[in-house]
Amino acid sequence: MSRKVFTEYYQGMKDYDLCRKRLSEVFHSRYDGRIPVKPGVREILAFLKEREIPIALASSTRIETVQRELKEAGLYQAFDHIIGGDMIKQSKPAPDIFLAAAQKLGAAPESCYVLEDSHNGIRAAAAAGMHPIMVPDLLEPTDEMQKLAETICPSLNEAIDYLRRRLP
Repeated sequence: MSRKVFTEYYQGMKDYDLCRKRLSEVFHSRYDGRIPVKPGVREILAFLKEREIPIALASSTRIETVQRELKEAGLYQAFDHIIGGDMIKQSKPAPDIFLAAAQKLGAAPESCYVLEDSHNGIRAAAAAGMHPIMVPDLLEPTDEMQKLAETICPSLNEAIDYLRRRLP
């Protein structure tokens, strides 16, 4: 999917494989191959586990990569189900990945809360009929995000406070 978008955007003016390789080199030089864990991740996972709320991770990234990164971060066991972008037909903003997660959890979509930092993730969660909670990272919320998200929390710790008022 990324190759297709890249090729359409640059109309053949740039080499996808070369750009992807360079991006990987920059990433690994900055993070030693590991994605930094966002502050509050361990706390929100513990909060949900403490309440025996099942947790799925739905990422547009390939499942093999997601699993490896979660294991490296020591977070793999925190999730009941993990769905990667290569396991579904359409990526975000289509709701497919979140609907697949709800199905794996045995939950009705309207009972699911989705924590997202991306615009397409919020669009997908809203399209799935779920409760989108935006926790901005690289992208600031737009007017569209204000309308689609149930709430926007500046941090995962604030998302815990929000969920505490809504979950059993």
